Amino acid sequence: VVYRTRRALSLPSGGSAETSWTWLPENLAPQGYTVTTSLYEAGALMDRIEHRIEALRTEPARPDEFVRVQGSMFTLGGKPWYFRGINYWPNWIAGYPTLNHRNRECYDSEIIERDLAWLQSAGVNVVSAIAGIQPPNPDDPAGYRDQLDFLDRCLRHGIRCYFTVPYGRAYAGADFARIKDYIEKAGLRDHPAIMCWELAWEPIEGAWNK
Repeated sequence: VVYRTRRALSLPSGGSAETSWTWLPENLAPQGYTVTTSLYEAGALMDRIEHRIEALRTEPARPDEFVRVQGSMFTLGGKPWYFRGINYWPNWIAGYPTLNHRNRECYDSEIIERDLAWLQSAGVNVVSAIAGIQPPNPDDPAGYRDQLDFLDRCLRHGIRCYFTVPYGRAYAGADFARIKDYIEKAGLRDHPAIMCWELAWEPIEGAWNK
């Protein structure tokens, strides 16, 4: 417990009141926080709600956090590493695989967390086909918030990603300058959850615009 407070209120029957507290930590821990608000009457618990506060990791990645190739082996932390992976879509997407589940209007961190915890328990340590989102304003760092949250959650569950970058389709005229620009703006260059960059997922010839 990093913060706790309480307040007593006296209300008439049918009345209402608002109360608030301010907590200003110097730093937010990357593992996040569970916020619990409880309502008591005469010492008896009447109601309780919980929600999560998540903080993106800000510390530089350590070299031993990255998957590497040494000789004929993949290694992680200097030890041989064998990946067991699948293509991943959140279980709520069902028959709509074209939806990008890390876009702001779709992202549901509670379901993502439940899925990743289950995958970890099943021994999965790689997920594939993580296609980079393209926010309305590519220069706004906040536009990539949910994508980074997803990668942070993967890392906490010991899962690495095949990450498919935009602008890399060979048949559509790959633009490597835009790929590099995207990686920088999206804050992906040094994220240890990314196992490798994928330029074109299932490349086919067609009228692709990205």
